[in-house]
Parts: sequence; structure tokens; C-alpha cells
Amino acid sequence: MAGFLASLKPSNPVDAGKLETIKQIAQRVGGRFTSNYLNCLKDELIENAEKKQLKEEAKRLAEEKRAAKGPTEQQPRRPRGTKPTKKNKDKISAKVANWEKLDEDIDPYVSYIVVSSYKTREATKSRRYKEFKLLNKKLGKKVPADAHIPGASSAFGARNLHKDFLKDRKKNLTHYLKALTEVEALTKEPEFLKFLGLVKSDDPLGDKVFDHAIERTKWDLWVWKKIVWDTQGEAISKLVVEEIRKEMWYDIVQACPPSEAARKVALKLAYRSVSVTVGPVVTATWNAAAEQAKPLRKKVEEVLGQQFDKIVQVKAEIKGKLKAGMAAALAPIVEQIERVVGNILRQLIPPLVEALQPAVEKAPDINTKLNDAIMTMDIEKARDIRDIVHDTKKHVYKKMEDAIQKQIEAMVGECSKDLAHDALKLLLSPFSKIIDIANSLIELIDPENYMDVIVFLMKQKDEIAKTADPSKIDEVQQKLDWEEWDAAWRTRWRGYEIRSAGRELWWDLSTLLVDLGPVPDAFWELSCDIQKYLHKRMLKKFSWKFGDYLYGAMTNASDTRDWPTKCNESFIIGYRKAMKCARKNILALVSKYAIEFVKRPVLAPIQKVVIPLIKEVIDPLESLIPEPLRDLLDISGMVTACIIESVSEAVAHIVLAQGPVCAQELLKLGISL
Repeated sequence: MAGFLASLKPSNPVDAGKLETIKQIAQRVGGRFTSNYLNCLKDELIENAEKKQLKEEAKRLAEEKRAAKGPTEQQPRRPRGTKPTKKNKDKISAKVANWEKLDEDIDPYVSYIVVSSYKTREATKSRRYKEFKLLNKKLGKKVPADAHIPGASSAFGARNLHKDFLKDRKKNLTHYLKALTEVEALTKEPEFLKFLGLVKSDDPLGDKVFDHAIERTKWDLWVWKKIVWDTQGEAISKLVVEEIRKEMWYDIVQACPPSEAARKVALKLAYRSVSVTVGPVVTATWNAAAEQAKPLRKKVEEVLGQQFDKIVQVKAEIKGKLKAGMAAALAPIVEQIERVVGNILRQLIPPLVEALQPAVEKAPDINTKLNDAIMTMDIEKARDIRDIVHDTKKHVYKKMEDAIQKQIEAMVGECSKDLAHDALKLLLSPFSKIIDIANSLIELIDPENYMDVIVFLMKQKDEIAKTADPSKIDEVQQKLDWEEWDAAWRTRWRGYEIRSAGRELWWDLSTLLVDLGPVPDAFWELSCDIQKYLHKRMLKKFSWKFGDYLYGAMTNASDTRDWPTKCNESFIIGYRKAMKCARKNILALVSKYAIEFVKRPVLAPIQKVVIPLIKEVIDPLESLIPEPLRDLLDISGMVTACIIESVSEAVAHIVLAQGPVCAQELLKLGISL
């Protein structure tokens, strides 16, 4: 009987031959990762040294410029003391951004994507429902009364994978996390921080190098799939499994029994075999990489201390020769990009600009309301602006969809005929998804993140106008120090929301735009740049210029305006300076990311085409590197960097060349650049 039952059990589709192939794939991926890890370590150390020098030089020049220019009556500058001693309490921000279905061909289950931040730490983790339950159990009495884990999907343990159920559970798990974040004691609770991935790193540089090495290995393997991990070994294992899926999974599935039930059992056996084979190889890979990194790091730091200028000089020489050598190889590719992308942009700009008409029509109303709110200190008026912006976003998206969708498919189809080069086949993909990309960009514009800080500044200004004594300059200075400190803290806190939205968009678009390779990563980078160069700079400018002009008015003996008027008018000037800063940075971001969305899909294919063509240029370059520096400089990394720079320059030229077309269309809406 036992023999009969055993005969019914499906055999493992992974035989000895396949096990050997799996081991070879794991070793190959592990070797590629180790090489990338060591090269990324060298690159990071050298780049950090270069950035440090550039930062010090920029700081020196800025100080010289400020000293030479000095404050004037028209442009006052208040002296700022040390940072205030009072501290704002940082809170944890956490939410469930999305979910992913895993092992759909065997035993499907769902894992929830948790996005969180605390102080300067940010994390994205994949957590199963049972991990939420385990966290709840570990926290015990620390869990507040209003924090509830949603119930199981079934009393019998069956998994509910229906979209509506998952959407509801995502919402409930987010409520649970938000209730936990309100408990101050949990900001130091190890179990909660570990669950969110917010434990402070013992080696920030090592973590950054590891992340770069994983991304570079994904690039080498053409793996664009989202990968979220807890441990470093798990990250390498997932890369190995992706490569096994790509090379072997079809053969493994074909070796399974035809019946669905038997096939699932056989595939479970296959997964077990893969895990058992891959695990030891990955452990050995990571241990070897970590061990090799220790003496390498010490050596690089020593050489940087002794020959930093020489390294910079040699790098510049090699990059110059590389760019000159690859110019001929890139010329036909660049020529096609210029012709096709230029044609598409010239056709797309008019309907895109026209779609902005609802925003242009509402802009005077928004600006008037905000000015009125600031002048009259009517905070409710300021809050009304949020609703106007949200409504305008809907109109812009609808108009964009109507204007563009009708012609984009025909345009892309026509232009694809001009793409003779295989490396450019993905060039048109972002344009075919332009509506999805545009909608995602619109979603990154949330007025709440700006109005929250502006309303706070209005309250602070009102308090200073009512309670401060202008004859006591030191007292007013202290109040302005506190106002700037609190505004900076609140700006940082709201900035987390922008970055969190970007991470959520990245996750969504990695599925929606899966054929666009690294393009979805640009949304995460864009959200970081919006937070840093638009949100943070604009609001800091507002806060600081208010203080500067109020100090100038307060210390100007000939200024006869009363104190509330000085406060109000200084505040208005601060707001106008901030808006000017915002407009300038918006234009810079639009140009930068127009270039990014065009170039990213084709970088990897172009790299594969160009590198073999410039082999004769690359090989002799090793001899240009002096012996002590030879182990430090990564020629392959510099080749990749030069290709990216060359393609970026070509695409930037194409995008910026459309400036007159864009300016002409904007003039039709009454906007002058």
C-alpha cells in the first residue's frame, strides 16, 4: 500500500542535471554581485571624497560672495545665532502603500508593502498578514486601544485574494500602523522599528554600497522587477531566483505532471530544491564580498588620503578619451533619437500645454486667495485653496486625456518606422504610456504639504505681530529663530509625505510600466527632488526672508510703519521671494525629468551595443592608470558612466531645443518664460 501511495506522489522536476545548472547560475550571479559590490565600494569612497571637496569649495565661494555683497536696505539679512535649544518630537510615519501577490503558480499568497520614515531614516518592506499579527503579539500592552488588526480572511485558513478584500485590508492595516505611530514610546521600541525597517544602521556606507551593487547587478541581468528584502542575503537570493526563472522555469514546469494539483506539489518540491541549493551559495557569496571589502576599504581610504588629486586627474583623462572614442559608435543612435524624439515632442507639446489651461485659468484665483489670506490672516481662506487645487488637478488630467490619447497611438506607430536600431526599440514606450505618466506626476502635487506649513507660518507671524516688542531686538530675534526652527521641522515632516507618495507611485508604476525598465525609478527620484528642491527650498525661503525683511524693518530708524504693518509686509515679501524660487526650480525639474523619461528605457540596450564597438578604445586605457591607482579605478564603471553622460547630453540637447515651441504655446495661454 505504501509503495502504491508513493507511486502517486509526483517526482521532483529538478533532477541532478538541473540542480547543477541552478548551482552554476547562483555562482554566476553571486560572482557578478561580488564584483559589483567591490567596484561600488571603491566608487562610493572616491565619489564621497570628490563631493566633500566640491562641497567645501562651494561653501567657501558662497561665503565669499555673501561677504562681498553684504546686506542692504533693499535686501536685509538678519544675523542668526545658534540653533534653538528646544526640540520638536519626531514621529514615525508609516502606511501600507500596496500589496503584491507571490508564488501565483504554486501556492499564491499576499504580502503588503509598508512604507515608513523616522527622522532621516526611510524604508520599504514587504510584510505578510501573519507578520502584522506577530508584531501585535510582541508589542502586547503597548498597543493602544484604537489599534486593531483586521480579522482573518477565513475561519478555515483559506486565502482571499479578491481585489476588494485586499483593498479593504490594506486600509485597515494602515489604520493599525497609524494608531501605533501615535504612541510616543514606540518610537524607541526595537520590535516596531525592526518591523518597519527603521533600525539605525551600524554601517550606513556599507548599506548604501550594497543597495548600489544590487541595482547594478539587476541592470546587468536585465531584471527590472521590484525587489524588496529584509536581509542582504535575501536580496541576493531573490536575484538568483529571478535568473533561474528566466533561464530554467519553463523546463522545470514542462517536467511537472499535467494535472493542476500534482503540478503544484511538484513545483513546491522544485522550490525547495532551489532554496536548498541557492542558500549556501548566497551565504558564501555575501561572506566573501564582506571579507574582501574590509582590506579594500582600508586601502582606498589610504590612497585617497595620499593621492586624491592624482585620482581625479586620471579619471578625467580616461573619461575624456572614452567619450571621444565612443562618439562614432553613438553617432547613428543619437541621430535616430534626435529625429524621432524631436518629432514626437514637437507634436506633443501643443496638446500638453493646452491641457494646462484649467490650471492657468485657476492660477489667478489661487494666487489672489492666497494673497488675501496672507494679508488678512484669514487661515480658512488659505485652507480653501486646497480644494481648488484638487479640483483643478482633475480638470487638467481630463483635458490631457482627451487631448493626447486620440493622437498618441498613431504618432508612436508612425515614428517607430524610423527606428532602425534594435537598441532603440524601447525609446517610444514612455510616450505610449504618457497618460499614465502624466497622471502620476499630477498625483505628486499635493497642496496639503505646502499649505500646512504656510498656515503654520501665518500663525507664527500673527503671534509675533501681537506679542513681540520691537524695541527688544534680542527677544524678537529669539522668536524668529524659533519660528524658523519649527517651520524647518514641519517642512521636513511634510516632506516625508511627498517622498512616501513617490515610493507608492514607484511601486504602482513598476507594475504598470514593467516594460520601461528603470523608468519607474525616476518617479521615486523625482519625488525626492520635489521635496528637496521645491518644497524644502521654497518654504525655507519663505520663512527666512520673512525674518530678514522684518529684521531690516525693525532696525531701520527711518522706517515709520507700525509694527503689525512691518510684520504683514515682510511676510508678503517672503511669500513673493518663495514663489520666485519655486517657479525657477519647477522649470529646472521639468527639464531634468523630461530628459530622464526619454533616456532611461534605452540606456541598457545602448550600453550593450556600444561597449563591444569601443573595445579597442577601452583596452589600452588600463595602461594610463598608474600602478598604485589601478586597483581603485573601475574602467567598466567609467564606461557605463560615460555612456550615460553621452546619451544624457544628446537627449538634453533634443529636449531643450524644443524650448521655443514650448514658449510659443505657453504664450497662447498668457504665460511668458
